Amino acid sequence: MRFARRAREDLRMMTGRSAFLVIISLIGLMGLALLLAGCHDKPQEARGRETSTNSNTAKGWYNKGVSFYGMGQLEQSLECYDRAIVINPDYAEAWNNRGAALRELGRLEDALKSCDRAIEIDSNDAYAWANKGWALNDLARWEEALKCYSRATAMRPDSAEAWCGKARALGELSRNEESLECYGKATEVNPNLAEAWSGKGAALGKAGRYEESLECYERGIEIDAGDPGAWYGKGVALSKLKRHKEALRCFKKVTEVNPNSANAWYCKGAELGNLGRLAGSRSAFEVAARLGSQDARSALEQMNSDGK
Repeated sequence: MRFARRAREDLRMMTGRSAFLVIISLIGLMGLALLLAGCHDKPQEARGRETSTNSNTAKGWYNKGVSFYGMGQLEQSLECYDRAIVINPDYAEAWNNRGAALRELGRLEDALKSCDRAIEIDSNDAYAWANKGWALNDLARWEEALKCYSRATAMRPDSAEAWCGKARALGELSRNEESLECYGKATEVNPNLAEAWSGKGAALGKAGRYEESLECYERGIEIDAGDPGAWYGKGVALSKLKRHKEALRCFKKVTEVNPNSANAWYCKGAELGNLGRLAGSRSAFEVAARLGSQDARSALEQMNSDGK
């Protein structure tokens, strides 16, 4: 599932059975945090094409950048935005979209500088404030990110993506009720935004409201059945509700879509253990351990110690 709005407004991852129950309880909270931290691409607030008849103008290069960005050709997109800015150094939209491309390339500090330049030119650019928020989120600078999203949602209360960003920052600051309110705003503004439902599901799970959490994940899956984060969250909620067979199916789905997810393999192993299928549990833990899960290594050591 791709959450990034690609450069235009509408283009838009103990012992016996009791031991495994404890394991999945611990990994459940980890999984919710992982989901909030972003198993997926995060929303981008990038502007779309502008009318231009000359490809050698600033707008012409900007439009080329939008096209490359939409195709996922980020380096080419960045080069085009740079050319647009050379021609017009005060082109706020180009600076903003440049920041979006830099963020996706992992150049977060450069992305921040680009967004700051867009804001310096036009302090009422909600897109730039939201993009700056996403970069700050990626840098775990939650308080600063929250301020940016608050500016963005004040200017564009119809931006579900900005509400999602604000919700995530609030969640990371342990302001869970406010986070839930923001996810609620996001689902009101755009009830077809899958990541809003998944984010809401994660926040409800953190509050121990697992039935409601499950409903949200299921709504997200209805919108995007290929989203591994939603399947993972659904599995966590089902495990918390002790519906282990159903939870196992969810974690299997995640490992099919993303076979390199150590957490999904770990949860799969825990659920197999909860169901008394110890051989399968060991195999899943072994995969998770190879993928770097320290919890899986600990689980294997426990199984070896118990002679299982």
